[in-house]
Amino acid sequence: MTRSTVSTAKTRRLVVLLVEGSFAFAARCREAAGRAGAILRECPAAMAAATAADWQPLALLVTEAVYASHTKEIDLTAKSVGATLLRLTSEEVTQEELDGRLRAVVAEFEAPRSP
Repeated sequence: MTRSTVSTAKTRRLVVLLVEGSFAFAARCREAAGRAGAILRECPAAMAAATAADWQPLALLVTEAVYASHTKEIDLTAKSVGATLLRLTSEEVTQEELDGRLRAVVAEFEAPRSP
């Protein structure tokens, strides 16, 4: 991969995809993603694969309840786009934990890679 390709890929992929979240939870996730330097996109589980293919997110964000209902599809989607899977206990996760998890995944993505 050339330097310009890496730069373009990083710019394009600073997206976190929330799979099935309530309006209030999505708002909290959007704020946390913004603080981490990413943008949030949302979709229902049935559209996760197509949405992930379009947006190439660096992470898929799901609650344990959503993951339990759609484990195979979510795992395949994350693998197919090379996304980190962020599983949260529930939508009631603290804002501090949500912020920390999203900052960590963005920092990992932006960290220099060894050749």
